[in-house]
Parts: sequence; structure tokens; C-alpha cells
Amino acid sequence: MDCFEKKDLNPRTCRFSLKCKRGFERNEQFKCRKSQKKPLSIPKKVTPPKNVTPLSIPKSIVSPILEKLNVSLSRPEDKMKRVFPLHSQDLTEDGKQYIIFEGGIMLADTLYRDGNMLQLSKALSKTYSQPPNGWYLSEKYDGLRGIWTGKELVARPSKKDGVMKGKVFNYVPEWFINLLPKGISLDGELWLGRGKFQEISGLSNYKISAKITKEYLDTIWKEVKFMVFDMPHLNLPYTERLKQLKETIEHIRLKQGIETNVELSPQIMVKDHDHLMELYTEYTINGAEGIILREPTSLYETKRSKLLLKMKLSNDSEAIVTGYILGTGKYKGQLGSLVCVLNGKTFHIGTGFNDKMRVEYNDPESTYYIPVGSTVNFGFMELTKDGIPRHPVYRGIRTDI
Repeated sequence: MDCFEKKDLNPRTCRFSLKCKRGFERNEQFKCRKSQKKPLSIPKKVTPPKNVTPLSIPKSIVSPILEKLNVSLSRPEDKMKRVFPLHSQDLTEDGKQYIIFEGGIMLADTLYRDGNMLQLSKALSKTYSQPPNGWYLSEKYDGLRGIWTGKELVARPSKKDGVMKGKVFNYVPEWFINLLPKGISLDGELWLGRGKFQEISGLSNYKISAKITKEYLDTIWKEVKFMVFDMPHLNLPYTERLKQLKETIEHIRLKQGIETNVELSPQIMVKDHDHLMELYTEYTINGAEGIILREPTSLYETKRSKLLLKMKLSNDSEAIVTGYILGTGKYKGQLGSLVCVLNGKTFHIGTGFNDKMRVEYNDPESTYYIPVGSTVNFGFMELTKDGIPRHPVYRGIRTDI
């Protein structure tokens, strides 16, 4: 696998190691062994021959010196490599760039159903522990799922017409891309903070235009946190993936400084059911959407997994917008509600909009544009017997699918 351009990173594990002593070098097993060659002395100053520009010096002369100085002749983009998904194809559709996934990404199943906690099957329980004791707990962020493939940033893939594809972000600042490790994949959530899903829901679709300037997008990205919780390209138990993830995030932190836009999602080991409920209450009282549980020895599965479980305050889902209903009274001439369809059932979403959204909902140049045919995310209390969401609240448009 490809790692950072550093001589002290093991290419098999991407973990830091001490550099070999002078006169020693790494062998194929990445062990320090005495070099058969005499150590190369580094001149204090390399002076090119007269009438020869630095660029015309033969590579055979420059390469050993730069290698000893730990400097690469290759361009940064030469090291960009997509390591996840393992098998993929590029696709351009309607002016948007996609990656076709073989499989998908790891998605969480539901911890509680009908008031009962999920229990692993007999087959799974032979290998894995039952939830929640000994499982890792982290916050369920109300943001936008992001997959760093090792080369580009992709939104959560979804299946359409039998094809699983993830949308490549239209615009990501160069400085943000430069923070992310080349040739190493990361799975996480792009997040602006609790209760700010609307502000970030369209991030993957934003591109520079007359109304959406580069300066405006850069201002948004400066506030974005990439809360990372996994490394999907590693075929290792989660405890091992977490160790390497911590080292990777620490390297990024040292690269950017104490305040960084790429952070490790804090993981807490759950002691027992009482501890689980204590943590769940603490998170949700302080505004979190819910919690996520991970079995510590589980591998990364490219599907909805019973080894990754979610628990949250309310339900949420996606629906297709089929029309608009204009408002009355103070909202006269503005958006009153969206006409939506979920599982063949028509219903209206009339809350969750601010004043600007109600005015600009039908403006293609606005970041609040909600076109007919688009997919929107909404929260609701429960489904009625007829399958209609009770008390639906608009959360944001899903431009990543």
C-alpha cells in the first residue's frame, strides 16, 4: 500500500518506525540491516557546473543526494492513489463525477427495535461479543458522510438502477485536500456542529458560480470538521484500524497545527447497559443526534452491518419532492410546504424552513434551491398505520445521492 512520503513509515502497515542508524538501511522485510554500500556524505552545498541550470543536472547525480535528504523528485499528484473502494470505475453523468463502488460502505443497523436491544445471531456470537458491553461508542453526527479514497473526497454512495455509486465533491479547497493522507482511505462525517445539517447538506453539490463564489465556499470549508472514525482499506480488526487511524490523525494535526479540520471521532469503551444509557443521555441532552456502537474486533464490511449499531432520539428518512404548496398569511407568496412521496405515500413537509429558504427554494442559483425531483432528508416522530410520517421536519436536501 502507499503511505506518506516518509522513510520512517512502514509500507505494509503505514505505521511510524524509527529511522535506521547511519550506515544501515531497510531491507524487503522493513528491518534495519548494515548497508553494503559506503554511507553517502552530503556536501554542504551542491554547486551545479558552470553554464548548466539546476533543471539540466542529470537525475543520476541529483537523486542520491535528494534521497539522502528525504526529498522526493516526484510530483505530489504522482502519489495520489485510490485505495478504497478496492475495485471501482469512474463515471460522468449529468455533468457530475461519480465513482462506481463494488459493494458499498459500512452502514449502521438499529440497536433497538420494538423496545428490544438487537442480539447477535448464534453464528455471529461465536466470534463477536453481544452489544453493548465492551463495544466502542461514539457520537452520531448530523452531517454529511464523507469517504476519502486516498485520492478524492466522495459522498456516501447509494444504489440507483442497480449501480452503487458515490458522488465526487464538486469543490474542495486545495488546502483541505492537502491535509488528507495520500494513498490512505478515511471514512467519516463532514460536520459543522450539532443542529447544523441544513448548512452542510448540500456541500458536495456546491460549485463556483455567479452567486456561489470561491470565497464563499472557502469560508464554509474553513468551518467544516471531517470527523473520521475508520480506515476502510485496512483488512484488520477495528482496534487495529483505530490505532493506525490515531497515528494518521496525529500526523495531520502536526501538519496543520493544534486546531485542525480533520479530527478523530472520540471512541469510548462501554462497560455495561447502565453505562450505555448514561452516555446516550449525556450526548443527546447536549444536542447530539444519537450514538454509534462498534464491535471492537469487527472488520470493515461494505454493507449494513449488525456489528455497527445506531441509537438516536428520532427517526429520519429521505423522500422525493414532487411539488410545492405556497404559504398563506406571513408566508404568502413564499414556500408553505413541500409535497413529497415516501414508499408510494404522499405527504407534506411544512416545518424546518427559515425565511430565506422559503423565499429562495425555487432559485437554481441559490444554495437553498429545492428542485422538484430532488431527494430531501427529514425527521419525524413515527409512521402512522397508513405509512405516513408523523410531524415531518425538513432537515436538508440530499445532493450527495
